[in-house]
Amino acid sequence: MAGAAGCVSARPVRGTPALEDVDPVQRGKAVTAVVRQGDVSLAPLLVDRLEDEDSAVRMLAAEGLRRLTGHAIEFEADWPATRRAAVADQWRRRLAESASTDDEQSHYIH
Repeated sequence: MAGAAGCVSARPVRGTPALEDVDPVQRGKAVTAVVRQGDVSLAPLLVDRLEDEDSAVRMLAAEGLRRLTGHAIEFEADWPATRRAAVADQWRRRLAESASTDDEQSHYIH
């Protein structure tokens, strides 16, 4: 049984609890792991971390969104919570618009 534990993948999956871990170090590691997957469909997981209680996690999420999407929205980790929430909302809208455009384009490709 002990050998089986070494086989467990450390890569997060959609809805990973590590992004909600009480330890900000673990949340930061989870953000980094999501970015390393390079899957833009996981970007919404990072948007929620823009409102994280830990400023380092917030900065990792902002940089991760830029890397995953190729877009940047001005963001500072030390901004007031209301301003950070507004940026998170901007990201949600951008990602929703992008998904909508992708859906329309795939409809015409088939």
